[in-house]
Amino acid sequence: QRAEDLLELNRKKVEVGTLAPIEITQAEAGVASQEEGVIVAEATLEDAEDELRRLLAIPDHDPMWDKQILNSTRPAFEEIDIDVEGAIQIALSERASVRSAEQVVENSMLSERVARRQVRHNLDFTAQYNPQGVSLDIAEFRDPSNPGLILLPEESADLSESIARIANGDVYNWSARVTYSVPIGNRAAKAGYARARISREKAQTDLDNAEQTVRVEVRRAVRAVQSGIKRVEAARKNVELQQKKLDAEQKKFDNGMSTVSYTHLTLPTTIELC
Repeated sequence: QRAEDLLELNRKKVEVGTLAPIEITQAEAGVASQEEGVIVAEATLEDAEDELRRLLAIPDHDPMWDKQILNSTRPAFEEIDIDVEGAIQIALSERASVRSAEQVVENSMLSERVARRQVRHNLDFTAQYNPQGVSLDIAEFRDPSNPGLILLPEESADLSESIARIANGDVYNWSARVTYSVPIGNRAAKAGYARARISREKAQTDLDNAEQTVRVEVRRAVRAVQSGIKRVEAARKNVELQQKKLDAEQKKFDNGMSTVSYTHLTLPTTIELC
């Protein structure tokens, strides 16, 4: 706006003959330069709005993507002292990438344990106990005329009594077995164990890399915050000095003691989300 005001003022002075026409060209160049700065700033603002929408997980077809985001309050500036180690520990415990890598390491360790068992000798002990239900107490007898013929009693068994006999444990069968096996060669199991061990080592390396990446990112973010604080302080001081310089130059220009020159003031235009 100041550049446009200056352009209009120069045009009037050229019309009355108190200023050379070249000053109009210089003023027009100043307006174009300032307009370029406004365009760049507006694009930066729109990029920041899109980034905010992304962080808010706005759906693809939501009309919020086409609406301008306005601040209800001005951003507050507060100097903070960041605990770097504490921030790193929070990141290590909350980062999804680190937790996923830890889960991969746990699964790899279990697979390695299973593969290691396949290489060892095996010793198995098996015991079996089978109670039986018998309701007939009459012993068998042999036919005197035919000693090789075994006769059983004609009395039928009682089902309820047989079930009761099972609980009493009067009649039972039991067996026990011990089996010891020694793998000969066992190359397949050894190869599987080697693959499982290498997979576990790789998973541990990936976890270490993920933790190192988090540490570097947190330290970088902390430095960005600390340098941002210093940049804000420097920018505030610069604004104050530039305002004083502008007032002095404006007074000199009004009195005809100076000409117009354009100086671009570069201020921090990016906020990093840490």
